[in-house]
Amino acid sequence: KLAPLEAIALPAKPLRQAGAFSKPGGEPWGEFNRGGDKAKQEKRKRPAPFKKKPAAQQASGPHRSRLQHQRNAPLGVPMPRVSVQDLDGNDPAFQVFRDREQPFILTNALVGWGVVAEDWADKWAETLTGLFPNAVTDFYPHNMLSTDRQNPYLTRLPQAIKELAIETGPDQRQRGSKFDHDPTALAPGRYMHLQLTPAMWKELEARGDISKSRHWHLSSDEWLENCLGFPDNILAEEYHLKTHWKILLAGSRGAGMFNHSDSLLTSSWHAHLTGSKWWYVCGTLASNQSQVCYEDYLEPGETLYYGHGWHHETQNLETPTITLTDTVAHEHNFKHISDMLHGTCIGDKLRFQFSAKLCDALDECFAQMHEMFEGRPKPADRWLPWRSGAPAQQIADREAMKPEENNYDGRNYITEPDL
Repeated sequence: KLAPLEAIALPAKPLRQAGAFSKPGGEPWGEFNRGGDKAKQEKRKRPAPFKKKPAAQQASGPHRSRLQHQRNAPLGVPMPRVSVQDLDGNDPAFQVFRDREQPFILTNALVGWGVVAEDWADKWAETLTGLFPNAVTDFYPHNMLSTDRQNPYLTRLPQAIKELAIETGPDQRQRGSKFDHDPTALAPGRYMHLQLTPAMWKELEARGDISKSRHWHLSSDEWLENCLGFPDNILAEEYHLKTHWKILLAGSRGAGMFNHSDSLLTSSWHAHLTGSKWWYVCGTLASNQSQVCYEDYLEPGETLYYGHGWHHETQNLETPTITLTDTVAHEHNFKHISDMLHGTCIGDKLRFQFSAKLCDALDECFAQMHEMFEGRPKPADRWLPWRSGAPAQQIADREAMKPEENNYDGRNYITEPDL
């Protein structure tokens, strides 16, 4: 997930990212190839949401054939596909996935979700702009595939959605874009990240777009309810916006994210709603400590999961491609998450700019998560109260921050649609 943007007062320039990702040194996965296929993807029939792909389609080789921007990374092996029946059964072969120790693609978990209904793909833009007309997105007009082009522009949701349909080119402003064309960009593509507040998430649940009674693998808000008052408390909203905890991502063909691992050392699931997305996920298997890279397509109705420390790169194969993602805290990663959050409150480790009230609440969260996931009280010497370790100036700075203040509240320049 992206780290939050710092509030600045320069209206005509993009906001700089604040230490968003852990990048492996030397870009081991290679540079972008200018010779990638630039032809438009032919419109194809939307795949059945829950139809399992044939084995031949899951082979490693063809996974590069649909990329607009080619990569010279070694070919990965197919991502394991696991059904909810497999996950809920007793077969020991699937225990590694129940324990969330290995990335996999979960199938059949989105049955009944409105966002994967056949007509949602046709009305998603109208639906979101109707529900959240004033929402502000992080919009990337120059893609996120290159590590030196991570400048989001705060853009009102209706304009961001409009931008996704505008093909990048010298005359894009004449066709309604608010952004200049960059002829030096190696990997054209447009990406929109809509940060979902607890209120927005609950609205989507109330409509049936997201299932309230979703599978246990996709339910992870209990600790937020216990210590941050999710979804109604302002501290829960501050936490979600500043950590980018829940996001709806939409992008054009060729848009994607460069090789990175998530800064909070969290785990995430990505529910795929519309279009197709190429995933490349690398890390260390817990079972034998061997290194492995997975490579596969994610299609509507499927949900990809990866744990903390797994590096991943993505690229959209169609316009639009839309994914809904949530961050997961569980027994295998809560200590890593607590360490990062505690370090952020004490020394602003991730530059999240938490308020003092939020850090006070997180002190309680650390204890509650330990009790929830370990079944015993937190050790007295673990995650000491942040005020006891933070410098006086850090405490004063946090006291001056208000939970309701964030980068989307109008302090920064926002690209607006025409009236």
